[in-house]
Amino acid sequence: MPNDDDTFLNSHFAAYRNELIADVTPAGTDAVRMTVRRRRRVAVTAGTALAIALIAGPAAGFAALSRGPAPPAPGTTSEPTISASPSPSASPSPSASATTPAGPDGRITKADLLKAKLTLPAWQSDAPSGCVTKDVRLDAEAKTGRPGLMSLTYGDADGDGTQETIAILGCRPGEAAMQQVVVFDRDAAGKIHTFGQVVRTGIGFDWIITLKIDTPGSIQVQVGDIQPCCDTPASAARKQWRTYTWNGDKFRQSGGPTVFPDKPLTDLRVTATDVVFGADGKASIKVTVRNAGPVDAENVFLWLEMGDSDVDLDGAGWSACKESNLNKEHPPITLECLVGPMRAGETKTLTLGMKKTGTTATASGTARVMRLNINRDPSGDLKESDNGDAFKVTF
Repeated sequence: MPNDDDTFLNSHFAAYRNELIADVTPAGTDAVRMTVRRRRRVAVTAGTALAIALIAGPAAGFAALSRGPAPPAPGTTSEPTISASPSPSASPSPSASATTPAGPDGRITKADLLKAKLTLPAWQSDAPSGCVTKDVRLDAEAKTGRPGLMSLTYGDADGDGTQETIAILGCRPGEAAMQQVVVFDRDAAGKIHTFGQVVRTGIGFDWIITLKIDTPGSIQVQVGDIQPCCDTPASAARKQWRTYTWNGDKFRQSGGPTVFPDKPLTDLRVTATDVVFGADGKASIKVTVRNAGPVDAENVFLWLEMGDSDVDLDGAGWSACKESNLNKEHPPITLECLVGPMRAGETKTLTLGMKKTGTTATASGTARVMRLNINRDPSGDLKESDNGDAFKVTF
């Protein structure tokens, strides 16, 4: 049943519809061509079939999926903003004389790190206010709205011959976490300080999975293009190993891929029956959505355009939607349903009810579908002409 106050659809799908539907123009009564406008925060590439491939980079959205700046263009390397941090230990690199004394041991226990008051490097730009950076005492885990420790390891991060403490930190706006890899060290007096940020989410990937140090001065970080959350399993993420090296001033990427390639498109299709209102002012429509492949869809968004007719959601059929919503801010009035993930080859049929609530003048409507990525940004489709199906409305 609809939940107008608490669902993501009220606050976000209305924006999607208002921004994107304006660019949808019918090509005929039997086919609807959809064109998705380039959004400010989405990198889009046009293909031969108007293949729109999204490179995600999260803002905080429903279930707190984080979204950040667009990823770097192919062939470039994005670097995180590093907060000011002390220089590496005074000891020279391994190439210097072996008689030079090494720097202080930077192995910091979990208990000591959690007790310390820290200055952290910056989180991604759209981090909520609770993801603070000054005078931070880390929680023992990444909790909603507070920085926390997700993992801890040790290694020679800067190549000075001594070990430092390398941590994956997280701060959750909701279910998913904004993350960063940070190196901590001790100064000559033994005080804990933040040495530097290695990398963070929101610069072309949304998940920091794990890390390792095989070579002094270099940190290997495994990242994923999306972060598992809600209905999306870890298997849906594409993973890469990237290497970051200390250059005497900051950590810079020195190896591995710099971007994730565009995701392949899939072919969503929709058909709908005609709508006939009864004497009680109610009606239903049967909508069939199919993912014809070749790849899975992270989320499928379905909406019914009802023109200027005053109608609302009705009946238990909408419970098949992950979320549902009535949007009547601007014509056309739409009844909206987040169908959820759909595997390649999967078909779903929904029987959705509606009721008259005022003026009813529209004699036709259109059912439309769109693929959304894990961050619920629009993705493209292999064949836009079957993403919509017109239906008649009889009152």
